[in-house]
Amino acid sequence: MNFGLPLEDVTQYHLVDVSSDSTAWCFRHNGIIRRIVSPNAPSFALTPTLGYSGQYFDGDIAELLIYTRTLTTAERQSVVQYFNDKYQFLSTPLSPQNVHASAVSANQVSLWWDSVTWPAQLKTRVERKVSGGVFSEVAVVTGASYLDQGLSPSTDYIYRLRASADGVVDSAYSADCPVTTASSGPGIPFGSLRIWLKADTGVVRTGDIPGRVPQWFDQSGNGRHATRALTAYPGPPRVANAMISGESRPVIYFPPYPNGGMFDLPSLENFSQAAEAFIVLRSDVSLGGNGYGIWQMGGGATWYPRSDGAIVDFFGSPGSCPHEFTPALGAILNYHLYSVSCRPVTGGLEWAAWMNGSQVLSEQKPCAVTFPSAPVLGWGNNCFEGDLVEFMLFSRALSEALGNDERQTVREYLRARYDLW
Repeated sequence: MNFGLPLEDVTQYHLVDVSSDSTAWCFRHNGIIRRIVSPNAPSFALTPTLGYSGQYFDGDIAELLIYTRTLTTAERQSVVQYFNDKYQFLSTPLSPQNVHASAVSANQVSLWWDSVTWPAQLKTRVERKVSGGVFSEVAVVTGASYLDQGLSPSTDYIYRLRASADGVVDSAYSADCPVTTASSGPGIPFGSLRIWLKADTGVVRTGDIPGRVPQWFDQSGNGRHATRALTAYPGPPRVANAMISGESRPVIYFPPYPNGGMFDLPSLENFSQAAEAFIVLRSDVSLGGNGYGIWQMGGGATWYPRSDGAIVDFFGSPGSCPHEFTPALGAILNYHLYSVSCRPVTGGLEWAAWMNGSQVLSEQKPCAVTFPSAPVLGWGNNCFEGDLVEFMLFSRALSEALGNDERQTVREYLRARYDLW
């Protein structure tokens, strides 16, 4: 399997960990996941070799452990601890900086912080306490954001973080970050969230200068990862840092033709009833060009924008059922939230779109709700050109009912996280 150039300096001593079972094949460098293949069909050589696989290895091997099963997380961490105590290949990381917290709802809080842990894809330990209480660890994440759940309404919480090299070597603590949950209102409906991609979390990237991203891990818990082979054309997009509302944030960058990129997504054919998507992005172009598209999630290819500046989308719709509107000139050149909803109604489908929370289109058409078996992200009629920051796909249309406005909750989560408007 081609991983591209590694992030780590392989001329220095480092730890390689490979596991394989019927669930997944996983490759780690210094405790950080670099590639997952799932599902997996394990197969092992009858006459294995060490130091040779088509070519001879040129370097040093200090120690090798082989187990007859995959290890649990705790067991694997103990092994990493053993190796690091012996060989000290992990360095003490820097502390997370500029920790932000925003109340999403009465029981959810969104956290994000400067990405000092992100370039090396270190882990971050998240600790929480109620005002006047004692800190306890609530999560260990690989990335620069976390959404805490199961909280109490109208309650003062305090968070602090520390970076961690695979749970073995920890940084000093960040400054405390206080937040108060809302008194009421719905949270993000995670039970209906099917794909969740964040540019600061779960990004597998190569160590070459473009920083290509062959795999982007789904954060919804459904394993619906975005992937693209390094040998494909167009290949995977790249990872970069960009200034969003005055802060440097990771983004997935889709460069101009002929160096464009795209992701393949798992089938959406089971989305037969309805769906709703939210995407934070910025386009490099607002007029002219080759008809760029952010996705194929229906029977036709999108334009974002078309050469005349119009947005044409087929989300959840057959190729005979386009949905078109023209945003304000230049609006898509800035980071913004684009969201769409599609659901069946008597005689066809109901389709609506919003930009930064303002509705730009609402219509009914005599078409059947349609989702593709091979959806893509970052491609329509041609490769998208610009940045993609976060993508959320729900398997139903969200509620706007008074007292249960799920759509507004998701909008506000994304607005606050990126200070969009």
